Amino acid sequence: MKCCKKLSIKDVNIENKRVLIRVDYNIPMDIQGSILDNSLIIASLPTIQYCIKNKAKSIILISHLDEPGGQPQKNLSLGPIANELNRLLGKTIQFIPNCVGYDVERICNMAKDGDIILLENLKFHSEEDMLLRKRSSSKMSINENFRKYIKSLSNLGDIFVNDAYSLSHNEYTSIVGLTIPVKVSGLLLKRELDVISLTLDNPKEPFIGIIGGLDIKENCELIYSLLEKVNILIIVGNLAYVFKHVLNNISIGISEFDVGLVNFVNEVIEKARKYRVELFFPVDYIIANKISKDCKVGITNDNHGIPDGWIGVDIGPKSNVIFNKIILSAKTIFWLGVAGYHEIDKFSKGTRHLIESIAESTLQGAISIAAGKDTVKAIAKYKAQNKICHISTGNAKTFEFLDCNMLPGVTALSNKI
Repeated sequence: MKCCKKLSIKDVNIENKRVLIRVDYNIPMDIQGSILDNSLIIASLPTIQYCIKNKAKSIILISHLDEPGGQPQKNLSLGPIANELNRLLGKTIQFIPNCVGYDVERICNMAKDGDIILLENLKFHSEEDMLLRKRSSSKMSINENFRKYIKSLSNLGDIFVNDAYSLSHNEYTSIVGLTIPVKVSGLLLKRELDVISLTLDNPKEPFIGIIGGLDIKENCELIYSLLEKVNILIIVGNLAYVFKHVLNNISIGISEFDVGLVNFVNEVIEKARKYRVELFFPVDYIIANKISKDCKVGITNDNHGIPDGWIGVDIGPKSNVIFNKIILSAKTIFWLGVAGYHEIDKFSKGTRHLIESIAESTLQGAISIAAGKDTVKAIAKYKAQNKICHISTGNAKTFEFLDCNMLPGVTALSNKI
């Protein structure tokens, strides 16, 4: 497994060391600051608990939340997350309303006996995104504030731990730019890398990919990458309507379409032919006159298409039967992206059937991986978390790197000797 070349937290001695952990607490919160989904916080707990058990001197947690544009915004503070960590861990979590500077360094360096400190939103400082911006603008130069930002964060730990797989495709400064000499993966990142590497490096066949979602552009690169790995690829969600229109000239009503994707569709067909990948799309569709609970709902198929003024919202019953048969033949399953607007019950059957089929195939011995926020949310909705082998915190961007060692956040980690 390729990713074993990198050090993990279990490969180093953390006793009496200051451990700086980059976590992903970019979670949904309402305008009152109430947490709507704490799954990413829960996912970070094993690494934190490992540090406590192995007598780290201090545990400093850093993360970002949303896109405040390099300026403090009260509604994007990580303060509420400190309270949730306190509840989940049963320990006092100190929250510092900044993440860099003399006062932050002084407080963090005074911490001892396994003290846990959560720092404020990294993206309240524009320097967190500077490496990303520099990549897109060659004229941008590294300034003194950027150097101070790196130095201040690096002063907080003896060991840096990346436990944010979902962010490791991004060159955030806190993920790839710190100067701490020992950089390791946390337990969450290590598990993600091990599972993904084991599955994608040498999958049991038939290997079936299922890609959906509501954003027609979000998963395009992932689809193109997966064609080198899978035997069968099922495409559902809104991108399926684009394929059906381009390939079969099927009317798709007011379903989203982008003429810029025509070349992409043709490239996918060509690459699938090259790698002998079978492509499957829905053959019937649930349609509505609007995306709303009080909408009119209908059903149509390839022969009739989607009429003007109507939008595709889910896959139909014949498609569910076809996909079920394919999924039950699988030995390895990778699923990212819902089949339709599943949060409205009228449009949820396709996604629910995918979950049920994957769960049944898993019960029969298939290795199954599910990923993507909407996918994970749907799995939780139908209480199927224990029916799928691995529910990843990753997204389409992380999975575009089929060799995990190409992820910038993994490349930056220390190599095993």
